[in-house]
Amino acid sequence: GNPLVMAAGVAMLDALADGRAHQRAQQLAGHLENGFCAAIKRAEVPASVTRVGSMLTVFFRAEPPADYAQARESDTGMFARFHTAMLKRGILLPPSQFETMFVSSAHTEAVIDETVRAAHEAFREAAAP
Repeated sequence: GNPLVMAAGVAMLDALADGRAHQRAQQLAGHLENGFCAAIKRAEVPASVTRVGSMLTVFFRAEPPADYAQARESDTGMFARFHTAMLKRGILLPPSQFETMFVSSAHTEAVIDETVRAAHEAFREAAAP
């Protein structure tokens, strides 16, 4: 293979070997999850957050879905309004609540805080008729 690409691959594996990058990503994802949950509560919208490691999704239903059938019961119209409201605030999310957000160790607390601030406004906007 290409020596430059191979060196980059080895450097990336070395950087991931101690687990700190994954731990950092999970910590940031937890911060985002907590912020989303606070915004949901404040906006009084029927929504929930599911998270595994550094992946998370917002479902517009009161309880997190336990399976695909329950996920399909979520309010996709409200998700679309939330998605649009986040876009207006400069936050790009996956366009479907059946996709997941990924937080990486490249994100910062400032980026997560900005996302949470936008979510506080976006959840209220999504709930408005």
